[in-house]
Amino acid sequence: MDQYLAMQAITRAGAGTVLRAESVRSEQVRAAAAQMCDDEGMRARAKDLSLRFQAFDCHARFQAWLSGLVLVCLLLLPRLTVAEEDAATNVVEFEVQAHNGAGVVRCGLFRQRGWLKDPVRSATVKVASKRAVCVFEGVPSGTYGISAFHDENSDGKLNTNLVGYPTEEYCASNNARNLMSAPSWDDAKFKFRGGRLRLRAVMK
Repeated sequence: MDQYLAMQAITRAGAGTVLRAESVRSEQVRAAAAQMCDDEGMRARAKDLSLRFQAFDCHARFQAWLSGLVLVCLLLLPRLTVAEEDAATNVVEFEVQAHNGAGVVRCGLFRQRGWLKDPVRSATVKVASKRAVCVFEGVPSGTYGISAFHDENSDGKLNTNLVGYPTEEYCASNNARNLMSAPSWDDAKFKFRGGRLRLRAVMK
């Protein structure tokens, strides 16, 4: 309201159009504004105009924020596209050495939360010359662990004896192994920074 009254005062002080405040002597502005403040009709118009200015200001601020958001998205889009393309070319290979050429080797690529339970990638490959290479493609950068076992009879599971000890060979990344339990995450984990990485382990 005060802004509206001041602008009206500037106009009445002798300017034919609305000018900036510094172009009119301050005494004239104060005098004109004080005179209009006694006019109830003018005060009502000033209040209405003030509300209109506020609504316009909010709209302008929203438009500025929206424009900024669109600009940020446009700037980030190429980077996100490049990151997706990089991930698509990322490959982790796990080469294992077996003691015979029977059956297949089954591998799993894990994050910590799903270690030995819920792989983010899996692969099944045949053994050739007592050697097998599991390939995981499109792997984002991060920390992973790999577990593999030699499914000699191709029944899809790691066979165990009566007390639960594996009767088929197995291994993990970093050749992690525990004598009386499964390989631990801390022993098997490795950092993958993208590109192509080959790890090796020996079935036991």
